[in-house]
Amino acid sequence: MNAPSIYRVNADNVGLLKKRSDSNTVYHTTTGNVYIEDVFKNFSIKILLKGAAHYQSNTDHYSLERENSVLIASKQPEGKVMLPGKTLTELICIDLKQQTIQEALSFCSNDLLGERDIRGISTAFLDGVYPLQSLNFNGKIERLKQCLVSGPSLECNPEWFLDLAQDVTCGQPSKQKLQCVRDSTKTELTRRLKMAKEYLDENFLLTPSVEQIATHCLLAEFHFFRSFKQLYGISPYQYQLKKRLIHAIKLLGTTDCEVQSIAQQTGFADLFTFSKAFKRKYKISPTDWKRLVKNHKYIAPSFVN
Repeated sequence: MNAPSIYRVNADNVGLLKKRSDSNTVYHTTTGNVYIEDVFKNFSIKILLKGAAHYQSNTDHYSLERENSVLIASKQPEGKVMLPGKTLTELICIDLKQQTIQEALSFCSNDLLGERDIRGISTAFLDGVYPLQSLNFNGKIERLKQCLVSGPSLECNPEWFLDLAQDVTCGQPSKQKLQCVRDSTKTELTRRLKMAKEYLDENFLLTPSVEQIATHCLLAEFHFFRSFKQLYGISPYQYQLKKRLIHAIKLLGTTDCEVQSIAQQTGFADLFTFSKAFKRKYKISPTDWKRLVKNHKYIAPSFVN
């Protein structure tokens, strides 16, 4: 993503909440005694952690006064929020692009090739205030809370938001592969997904985005993401990450390149990101792996998968 997907908002930069954004974004807000307009510029999920928040749409009023209460609200032309009093209110606000949420609804109706006109699909039936524990995506939100409050950075990549969109609109993900209404649809979808997989096999070092891969195989972003995961049992991001790490293994064992150089060659932003991903997968740092190979301590090929 070109822009950061997570913003921390306080009294000094509360203006960020007023800016229109055509991206999936998380705002961790800690402020109070403010009045903000245009708060429903995208489909949004607002979770109260502390304090109180009073929202006004063009048709309804919603109050969040209990910890872990959640407002789900469709994109609307008018929307305001009052964070009252001198005590701080703490909120997590998640904005989902209208296209992402509409594609998720289309996918849930078995329009797997994205042939329906999604522009007229309404999400108003989802609007309302809910206890967090009653929502099927509460585990994802609890993990997000822990990461935001405790300080460690959270990797909200595009797939995190696509997963959330499915959880909000469709309920729990299906365990079955490519549930299609017609065999012809399943055949065509499988062909396009195979095209996407071949594209990833050839271009994984370029780290193409989910949107770029979906465009290549002529599918909407959400439809591609969910269908690829259903068919191959792994998300597009995790698939290309796996390919990049396997390539890194080869470079560590067959070249004299420094680990930092290998991180760059395999598409990682920096050495820290590379080392973290490598160690999470193989339970050993790339530096230690390179040293073991150099010292002729053979590592079984079955370990690399």
